[in-house]
Amino acid sequence: MDQRTTTSTPPLTDDEAATLARVIGHAFPRWAVWELNGHWYAAGPYPNSMCSRTLHADGPGNLCRQLDHCEQLPLQKAPL
Repeated sequence: MDQRTTTSTPPLTDDEAATLARVIGHAFPRWAVWELNGHWYAAGPYPNSMCSRTLHADGPGNLCRQLDHCEQLPLQKAPL
């Protein structure tokens, strides 16, 4: 038997995914967070740039790790 089958969690319902996306978004308020077809996304400021970026991950935990990393980087201020 495949080890992943016995240790993986069941997929989230649409309502559960939406609730979790709101919770993650609350923890990282500069980012818009959503889930689509089992993939997790966040759009927000790109560190040291005037641009935005979209992160993607195969699960909410991996997305949170990426968001935490991005939050540790300083943002460049807009030129006057």
